[in-house]
Amino acid sequence: MTSRTALACTVDTPIGPFSTVTDAGGVVLASGWTATTADLLPLVSPSLRPTEIDIRPDLGEVSKAVLAYHDGDLAAVAEIPVRQRSGPFRQHAWDVLRDVPPGRPVSYQRYAALAGRPTAVRAAAGACAYNAAALFVPCHRVLRSDGGLGGFRWGLDIKRWLLDHEVSGAVNATAPEPVTNAEMTRVLGSVLHRPTLLPVPRFGPKILLGGELAEALLFTSQRVLPGVLTAQAFPFAHPTLEGALRSLLDRPLAA
Repeated sequence: MTSRTALACTVDTPIGPFSTVTDAGGVVLASGWTATTADLLPLVSPSLRPTEIDIRPDLGEVSKAVLAYHDGDLAAVAEIPVRQRSGPFRQHAWDVLRDVPPGRPVSYQRYAALAGRPTAVRAAAGACAYNAAALFVPCHRVLRSDGGLGGFRWGLDIKRWLLDHEVSGAVNATAPEPVTNAEMTRVLGSVLHRPTLLPVPRFGPKILLGGELAEALLFTSQRVLPGVLTAQAFPFAHPTLEGALRSLLDRPLAA
């Protein structure tokens, strides 16, 4: 059996330790938000899998790129070389995924189309699932067609952080489905299982936000939509008022 030695390093990021395994030339073989290479080596194709690991304090340009990305330089990891091995479609799909820009997530269906096989949605999802080089091959930028996060090997909390981190420019920080005061009152009553005969009183938001800000944001009959975020297919954590209220008030739907 041929001996293959790889290099590995773990760095701290705002969302936990991030480990990278590269070959001797600095080409990424596997990576992810974990403190141990034991989570990464099984992801590497057997034909590339190292037999020995040399743990280093850093991996030069690779480690710099990881830290720079988490600090806000979203393009830092784009030019780091990656090597994965699989069938022709999956390898091509991984290459295509590196061209999906930050802040512009795509659906699995759109990803399949970009990879040249619009009907191969399952195969496109498989390319994400078997991607060993997370971040460098940004499978976190692929979402379900309904805007849901879908899956992610390293956890949906991390996927959510990455997508939020990649939003750039001026955006309207509003819900995708704005509602009237009367609708707010009705939904709040439904979530709390209490009668709500009167709308939310004006003094409540004024106490919380201040009179001028409450008037500007809540009581001037504005209908503001998050057009930029919607166009970017941004996955809202709670796209509906009911879902947001249930999360904030810890009132999940009964099973």
